[in-house]
Amino acid sequence: MSRFEIFFNTGAWRALRITKCFLCVTRCSPVSLCKSMQTDTSPKSKSTPFKVVGFRQQNKLYSQALIITNMFLLGKLFLLLLKPLTWIIVIFLIALISKNPKRKKRLFVISFVLLLFFSNPFFFRILAKAYEKKPVVLLLHEKYEAGIVLGGFVSYNVKKDEAYFNAASDRFIETALLYKRGNIGRIIIAAGNGYVVKHNFQEASFIKNRLVELGIPQADIFTDGLSRNTYENAVNSKKICDSLHLNGPFLLISSAMHLPRAENLFIKQKLDIRSYPCDFMTSGIANNFWEDYLLPSTITLNNWDIFIKEVIGLVIYKIIGRA
Repeated sequence: MSRFEIFFNTGAWRALRITKCFLCVTRCSPVSLCKSMQTDTSPKSKSTPFKVVGFRQQNKLYSQALIITNMFLLGKLFLLLLKPLTWIIVIFLIALISKNPKRKKRLFVISFVLLLFFSNPFFFRILAKAYEKKPVVLLLHEKYEAGIVLGGFVSYNVKKDEAYFNAASDRFIETALLYKRGNIGRIIIAAGNGYVVKHNFQEASFIKNRLVELGIPQADIFTDGLSRNTYENAVNSKKICDSLHLNGPFLLISSAMHLPRAENLFIKQKLDIRSYPCDFMTSGIANNFWEDYLLPSTITLNNWDIFIKEVIGLVIYKIIGRA
């Protein structure tokens, strides 16, 4: 059996076809890569080395796709390990099974103190307020070629096959308002599928349909439905802007906590952007001292997850040269 027959029979070709579109966007120009994927069906191709060259190139692309997928899954696992609640539960379980009374008591105390710290709104507000972007007020005559809105504000229920807006949907509201006011001439939706569980839902398509329902013309909406993280958002948005011959400036619309990381990634792609923050975490103060600063909050625990993810993510992107 030839190497090509093994390639097709093992199902590797099917996997490659699935990742073809994703690779077209993220690894090279769509035209050059799609041409490299074409199979030579002419009679003389059987007696030429084209098959071997084609196989090697396709095999290389398939390997790259597997690396991207594995890195994506490792990233999700890493995020799970960063959650404060994960640390608290692990320490608590170790304390439960520990046979040393002193160690058991010490670990119980540590887990309790960590729970109090990470559920306390006061400590979170101090750090988060220094990190997230400050509000921006645009003038009426201030116009941008396009607004690039980053996804993550739509949740999807696989069992029910239903999508719905989540707590970060302020990004959607602000994007629609900015277009209606005339501050942005077009809308670029950078939102693919960042779920580990495989399904066909694309957040960008859902958002586009909702914007059209609000009366925004389809001709002014462009989507990136392939990206799975903020780095790919930046890369694919750059390609969309280049294909439309847009030079900027652009308005980058996302949550205030997300923008410090996203801003660096988009600037690295040589996009002329200005950040437009929304969905602020530290501005929701109810003027109640006990609730705002002292009483433990499960919302604060979740906010710590987001804050740590953003800070660590920015540091890692800077280390590997993507931001």
